[in-house]
Amino acid sequence: MRAMDSSKISHYPIGALLMVFLGAVCLVFGGVLMMGFGHDWHPLLASSNAGLVFAVSGVALVGSGIFPIVFALLAAADRRAALAQPVVVEPEQRAAGPDQSTSI
Repeated sequence: MRAMDSSKISHYPIGALLMVFLGAVCLVFGGVLMMGFGHDWHPLLASSNAGLVFAVSGVALVGSGIFPIVFALLAAADRRAALAQPVVVEPEQRAAGPDQSTSI
C-alpha cells in the first residue's frame, strides 16, 4: 500500500461547502416560489416577493461560502509553489575578524 501524499489532497472547509449547498437550495426554492407554486403551501409564501427573498438569500449564502473555498485553493497553490522551488543553501561566511571598514 502506498502512503497518500497530503499535498495532493485538497480539503475544502465543511462549513463553506454547507453554505454553498444551502445557498443552492435557497436559489432553487426561490425559483419555485417565483413560478407561483407557493400559494397553496403557506400564506407567507404566497407573497409576490417571497421568491425574491429566497433568491437573494441564496446568492448571499453561495457568495459567503465561496470565499473560504477560494482561500483554501490559494493556500494549496502556495504550498505547491513552495514545494516546487529549489532550496538554495548559502555558503557560510568566514569569520573575518573585526570590521575593517570603519576607522577610529
